[in-house]
Amino acid sequence: MKPLDLTDKRFGHIVAKEPTDKRELRAIIWKCVCDCGSIVYRSHTSLKRGGENANCGCIQSEIDKQSMLKVHREILLHTDNTFIRVLETNKVRKDNTSGVKGVHKVEKLNKWRASIGFQGKRKHIGDFEEKEDAIKARLKAEKELWQPFLDNYYENTKKEV
Repeated sequence: MKPLDLTDKRFGHIVAKEPTDKRELRAIIWKCVCDCGSIVYRSHTSLKRGGENANCGCIQSEIDKQSMLKVHREILLHTDNTFIRVLETNKVRKDNTSGVKGVHKVEKLNKWRASIGFQGKRKHIGDFEEKEDAIKARLKAEKELWQPFLDNYYENTKKEV
């Protein structure tokens, strides 16, 4: 029986390039190239069968990655580009000089700047002579912007449970 020529034939995400001397239960093992550039070896029977053999595994890795990102977004992200956990915590960046989230020293002006992020946008609250005034302004902005949003979020979360 004449061997099947699969040279340059596509099977899912891989292309058969050349037969090897290897056999698997008398099936010819082909050297193949995946779309991602990886070299894989598949028997001609598994190539024709397709399914999970139609790529090097990179597709499953990408699917797993996308699934994890989706789950991560669903856990952390609420509507309007707002991360609930960011609103709930007072964690400050390592380079923060004030010790308060959203307040930092502007050396050029010799003032303390307060700002706040909400719904994917950054809002400038103001520049202040005293650090305490910047902190007060920041806390006021949190109450005005974040608190109604969080209250609504928790109210809706209770209804879904």
